Amino acid sequence: MQLDEACSTVGFFLLVNHGAEYTVKEAAGTLNSWFKWIYEGSEEANQDRHSVTRGNQNYGPGLQKPGHMEEEGYSTLEGVYAVGGGRQDFVVINPEAEKRKKEGDEYYASDIAQIWYEDAENQWPSSKKGRVVKPALEDHYREMEKVSEKLMALFAEALVMEEAKVLGTDVKKNAGRELYESRFAPLVDKHTSNLVNAYHADPRIARLAPGGDAEYRVSPHSDTGLFTIIGYGDMGCEGLEVQLGDDLSKGWTEVSTSFGMRKDQPLVVNIADSMTRLSGGRFRATPHRVKKSEPNSVGDRLAIIFFFEARYDAFLEPVVKFDGGDKRLAVRAGQITHNYLTATAESKRDFDAWVETKE
Repeated sequence: MQLDEACSTVGFFLLVNHGAEYTVKEAAGTLNSWFKWIYEGSEEANQDRHSVTRGNQNYGPGLQKPGHMEEEGYSTLEGVYAVGGGRQDFVVINPEAEKRKKEGDEYYASDIAQIWYEDAENQWPSSKKGRVVKPALEDHYREMEKVSEKLMALFAEALVMEEAKVLGTDVKKNAGRELYESRFAPLVDKHTSNLVNAYHADPRIARLAPGGDAEYRVSPHSDTGLFTIIGYGDMGCEGLEVQLGDDLSKGWTEVSTSFGMRKDQPLVVNIADSMTRLSGGRFRATPHRVKKSEPNSVGDRLAIIFFFEARYDAFLEPVVKFDGGDKRLAVRAGQITHNYLTATAESKRDFDAWVETKE
């Protein structure tokens, strides 16, 4: 099965016929236009930027706290995550989170949820120029939820087929659907996914942004969630590289979204740490990085990144059995998320204490 091969050997693949062609193009085009306008530095643009950032470097709720996305580092299964190169992030969390928190849903309103939902209000530009950003990004977030649900179902099918092959057993009818409904769907019914729109300005003006002289735009790392879906609109994924195989001497391979004569842009999908755990190590969280731009390169770079994450209270453990499979300890999903890993020590202690009551 091609999907199993891609997930187990590379951990990266291109997704076509995904149904999100319109929303990713709208999101990329709208945001790129708005960011360019922001960098012009007019009084109206500066006011618009300040209204969204609340005086910080990044945009939106949850991940927008000072230092939360820039100049930080934490360990993943495959490397250390750190951001540089003048990157600016416009973050969107679940558009329903604010409403559900106000309604008193404990999942969003409880004390332990505040690592993810202390600030559950998405922030949007108020100017006439930026007014189109909100519908474009909300529509794309919801479209990525649909794509992610389909991918989870396909991953379940791939895993039961491979498990049967390895164990020498027959595949039961509807086994993939049963695995999805019983084990996968409950993990993500209230997922903590973030849509992170990562913008690097044209190198000619990147000096205006912090971290413009960093060695990498993003350091070598694996992602912490289930998987990540990246769209680039018409701009391409220049600089994205993956490390293939276990032999580090093989170096890095550049990712390209060129795919034959297709006019629509494929989405880039990479397996992340949580899915590696669920698959018993079968699916590989591949190290990847984003190189800094070449000295003479021109043009902006915008990646529309959907980090698909399980519920923070989900228990991650292998759902299939493979001889010699991954033996690492099961874990609560929240303990390996970006929000947790960059939270205060006090917030981590509170969540860890809650986890102990559930063991």
